[in-house]
Amino acid sequence: MNKLFFILLISTLTLCCAVQVSAQGELAQILKNPSEPINAKPGLLVRKKPSYVLQSILISPSRRLAQINGNLLNIGDSLGSYKLIEISKNSATLKSSKGKLVLKTQSSSTNTKITLR
Repeated sequence: MNKLFFILLISTLTLCCAVQVSAQGELAQILKNPSEPINAKPGLLVRKKPSYVLQSILISPSRRLAQINGNLLNIGDSLGSYKLIEISKNSATLKSSKGKLVLKTQSSSTNTKITLR
């Protein structure tokens, strides 16, 4: 009787371990990316692109600056994967390997001429 009990106990433990390992594999598949819904299809997920806001443009005879997302940038400076390539009176142009991004000033913006002495 003791031998039968021992065999039954070992069989039960082996079965429990096998079920636990299988369940962990399924859980790992489900939680591959915990921020995605469980039943989401990879092709249908929308990836949010970084947004850039042109806050102001400063133009002087000697240089041009653009303030984008709180960063004051000269032509040639980088912001994320983009590089600032042009600053005009009402826009700033960023370029990356994905293409160009033209940021425009808000319609309520004003032009203020400042004369330095």
